[in-house]
Amino acid sequence: MARDIFKILKRMRDDIDKFMRDSNDGFKEKFPEVEGFNYPETYISEEEDELVINMDMPGMDKEDIDIDAEEDIITIKGKKKQKQEEEREGYYRSERGYKGFYRKLPLPTKIEPEKTDAKYENGVLVIRAKKQKGQKGNKVDVE
Repeated sequence: MARDIFKILKRMRDDIDKFMRDSNDGFKEKFPEVEGFNYPETYISEEEDELVINMDMPGMDKEDIDIDAEEDIITIKGKKKQKQEEEREGYYRSERGYKGFYRKLPLPTKIEPEKTDAKYENGVLVIRAKKQKGQKGNKVDVE
Protein backbone atom coordinates (compact mmCIF):
# COMPACT_ATOMS: atom_id res chain seq x y z
CA MET A 1 0.00 0.00 0.00
CA ALA A 2 2.79 2.45 0.90
CA ARG A 3 4.46 1.80 -2.46
CA ASP A 4 1.26 2.77 -4.25
CA ILE A 5 1.21 6.12 -2.45
CA PHE A 6 4.81 6.82 -3.51
CA LYS A 7 3.99 5.90 -7.11
CA ILE A 8 1.00 8.25 -7.06
CA LEU A 9 3.09 11.07 -5.55
CA LYS A 10 5.85 10.54 -8.12
CA ARG A 11 3.32 10.59 -10.97
CA MET A 12 1.81 13.82 -9.56
CA ARG A 13 5.27 15.41 -9.33
CA ASP A 14 6.08 14.37 -12.90
CA ASP A 15 2.77 15.84 -14.10
CA ILE A 16 3.46 19.13 -12.31
CA ASP A 17 7.00 19.28 -13.73
CA LYS A 18 5.65 18.66 -17.24
CA PHE A 19 3.00 21.34 -16.76
CA MET A 20 5.63 23.86 -15.61
CA ARG A 21 7.90 23.04 -18.55
CA ASP A 22 5.05 23.28 -21.05
CA SER A 23 3.69 26.51 -19.55
CA ASN A 24 6.94 28.39 -20.06
CA ASP A 25 6.34 29.11 -23.74
CA GLY A 26 9.12 27.15 -25.46
CA PHE A 27 12.07 28.15 -23.28
CA LYS A 28 14.42 25.53 -24.73
CA GLU A 29 13.61 26.55 -28.31
CA LYS A 30 14.32 30.23 -27.50
CA PHE A 31 17.47 29.55 -25.46
CA PRO A 32 19.00 26.29 -26.73
CA GLU A 33 22.36 27.08 -25.12
CA VAL A 34 20.82 26.83 -21.65
CA GLU A 35 21.02 23.20 -20.57
CA GLY A 36 19.24 23.44 -17.22
CA PHE A 37 16.79 25.90 -15.78
CA ASN A 38 14.63 26.26 -12.75
CA TYR A 39 11.60 28.20 -11.65
CA PRO A 40 12.27 30.90 -9.07
CA GLU A 41 9.85 31.11 -6.15
CA THR A 42 7.32 33.74 -7.19
CA TYR A 43 4.78 35.62 -5.10
CA ILE A 44 2.21 38.00 -6.57
CA SER A 45 0.20 40.30 -4.32
CA GLU A 46 -2.41 42.83 -5.27
CA GLU A 47 -2.50 46.18 -3.53
CA GLU A 48 -5.05 48.94 -4.04
CA ASP A 49 -3.34 50.58 -7.04
CA GLU A 50 -0.57 48.17 -8.00
CA LEU A 51 0.55 44.56 -8.37
CA VAL A 52 3.71 43.51 -6.54
CA ILE A 53 5.71 40.52 -7.77
CA ASN A 54 8.53 39.08 -5.64
CA MET A 55 10.91 36.50 -7.11
CA ASP A 56 13.71 34.75 -5.24
CA MET A 57 16.73 34.45 -7.50
CA PRO A 58 19.94 34.30 -5.47
CA GLY A 59 23.21 34.39 -7.35
CA MET A 60 21.90 36.43 -10.27
CA ASP A 61 23.19 39.87 -11.22
CA LYS A 62 20.70 42.53 -12.27
CA GLU A 63 22.36 42.60 -15.70
CA ASP A 64 21.36 38.93 -16.13
CA ILE A 65 17.64 39.71 -15.75
CA ASP A 66 15.35 40.74 -18.63
CA ILE A 67 11.76 41.88 -18.00
CA ASP A 68 9.03 42.71 -20.52
CA ALA A 69 5.72 44.11 -19.32
CA GLU A 70 2.48 44.01 -21.26
CA GLU A 71 -0.96 45.00 -20.08
CA ASP A 72 -1.85 41.50 -18.88
CA ILE A 73 1.44 39.53 -18.84
CA ILE A 74 4.92 40.08 -17.42
CA THR A 75 7.75 38.00 -18.89
CA ILE A 76 10.91 37.53 -16.83
CA LYS A 77 14.04 35.86 -18.21
CA GLY A 78 17.38 35.26 -16.57
CA LYS A 79 20.55 33.69 -17.86
CA LYS A 80 23.78 33.31 -15.93
CA LYS A 81 27.08 31.90 -17.12
CA GLN A 82 28.93 29.78 -14.62
CA LYS A 83 32.59 28.99 -14.53
CA GLN A 84 34.52 26.80 -12.09
CA GLU A 85 38.27 26.47 -12.07
CA GLU A 86 40.57 24.36 -9.98
CA GLU A 87 44.33 24.53 -10.21
CA ARG A 88 47.06 22.77 -8.27
CA GLU A 89 50.47 21.38 -9.08
CA GLY A 90 50.25 19.34 -12.28
CA TYR A 91 46.47 19.69 -12.50
CA TYR A 92 44.06 22.22 -13.99
CA ARG A 93 40.30 21.83 -14.39
CA SER A 94 37.86 24.32 -15.89
CA GLU A 95 34.12 23.84 -16.30
CA ARG A 96 31.61 26.21 -17.85
CA GLY A 97 27.86 26.14 -18.04
CA TYR A 98 24.67 28.15 -18.06
CA LYS A 99 21.76 28.44 -15.70
CA GLY A 100 18.61 30.25 -16.52
CA PHE A 101 14.88 30.61 -16.24
CA TYR A 102 11.94 31.94 -18.20
CA ARG A 103 8.62 32.86 -16.60
CA LYS A 104 5.58 34.26 -18.34
CA LEU A 105 3.21 35.47 -15.61
CA PRO A 106 -0.42 36.12 -16.54
CA LEU A 107 -1.64 38.97 -14.36
CA PRO A 108 -4.95 39.03 -12.45
CA THR A 109 -5.65 42.57 -13.63
CA LYS A 110 -4.43 44.86 -16.42
CA ILE A 111 -1.49 47.16 -15.72
CA GLU A 112 0.19 50.24 -17.21
CA PRO A 113 3.42 48.73 -18.59
CA GLU A 114 5.24 52.09 -18.77
CA LYS A 115 4.61 52.58 -15.03
CA THR A 116 6.26 49.29 -14.07
CA ASP A 117 9.43 49.37 -11.96
CA ALA A 118 11.81 46.60 -10.94
CA LYS A 119 14.44 46.45 -8.22
CA TYR A 120 16.87 43.61 -7.53
CA GLU A 121 18.49 43.47 -4.12
CA ASN A 122 19.93 40.69 -1.95
CA GLY A 123 18.78 37.95 -4.32
CA VAL A 124 15.16 39.15 -4.54
CA LEU A 125 13.56 40.81 -7.56
CA VAL A 126 10.62 43.09 -6.74
CA ILE A 127 8.44 44.30 -9.61
CA ARG A 128 5.79 46.96 -8.97
CA ALA A 129 3.21 47.48 -11.71
CA LYS A 130 0.53 50.18 -11.59
CA LYS A 131 -2.97 48.91 -12.36
CA GLN A 132 -4.85 50.36 -15.31
CA LYS A 133 -6.45 49.13 -18.54
CA GLY A 134 -5.66 49.59 -22.21
CA GLN A 135 -1.86 49.84 -22.37
CA LYS A 136 0.61 48.01 -24.64
CA GLY A 137 3.97 46.33 -23.89
CA ASN A 138 6.98 48.12 -22.39
CA LYS A 139 10.60 47.16 -21.62
CA VAL A 140 11.41 47.39 -17.88
CA ASP A 141 14.89 48.28 -16.59
CA VAL A 142 16.11 46.62 -13.38
CA GLU A 143 17.66 49.00 -10.84
